[in-house]
Amino acid sequence: MLYKSYNVVENRLVNTRFLNELSQANGIEWTPFSNQKFIDVIAKCSSSSTPGPNYVSWRHLKALISHNICLKRLVHIANAYIILEY
Repeated sequence: MLYKSYNVVENRLVNTRFLNELSQANGIEWTPFSNQKFIDVIAKCSSSSTPGPNYVSWRHLKALISHNICLKRLVHIANAYIILEY
């Protein structure tokens, strides 16, 4: 639903001046993923749902992380997002 909502308003102009009035929140400290934590998180996801618009299902991710090299690379990508604060 969030994805559909975003696409509806993607090219609309937005007045962001109200953001200047908001106080700054403290940043969140994210701990890096370990291989086991990544496996545990993915295991909780339904194999029949799709995580995003790329049509890669959780079933596909579960299959990928069953291979150690793929798991290490996916964990590396996830941790890069944390490091880059993306």
